[in-house]
This record gives sequence, structure tokens and C-alpha cells, in this order.
Amino acid sequence: MKAEDLPAIVGTELERRKYFVRMDVLDQTLSLVKIRLYISPDLFVQIHRNDQYQTALVHESRINPTHCASAKRFHVLSRRL
Repeated sequence: MKAEDLPAIVGTELERRKYFVRMDVLDQTLSLVKIRLYISPDLFVQIHRNDQYQTALVHESRINPTHCASAKRFHVLSRRL
């Protein structure tokens, strides 16, 4: 899977998974994409895909992290996606 293909693939999955309410493509080049998937207005999962280094980073956070002690979590996936 290439970074340029990821928004279309995630968009298709978004239709199947009703718990995601919205998708925003924050940045996209030929080798890099940043996508934010909203679960609720203040809770999202952010995906960073970089083809140059063949890595992906999945970041989950709340817009206002004061009401959750562990509001930010990072998961680095260094395998080919």
C-alpha cells in the first residue's frame, strides 16, 4: 500500500465502520500522507504513512486532553502496510 492510495482505501473502510464520523486528509504528497479519523467531535485517530521510510504512525488523542489522564497514545508500526 502506498501513501497516495491510503485516502481512498481509508475512505472505503470509513463507509463500512460506522463508528468513524469523519475523515480529514491533513497533508498528502506522493510519499507521505496524514489522515485524521474522528470517532467523536473531540476524539480522533491520526495516521501518518511515509513510503520513503516504509513506516506508519498511528496516534490517538482527544482535542481537549484535560478530561482524560492518558489522552495521547502513539503506536509506531515499522512494518510494510
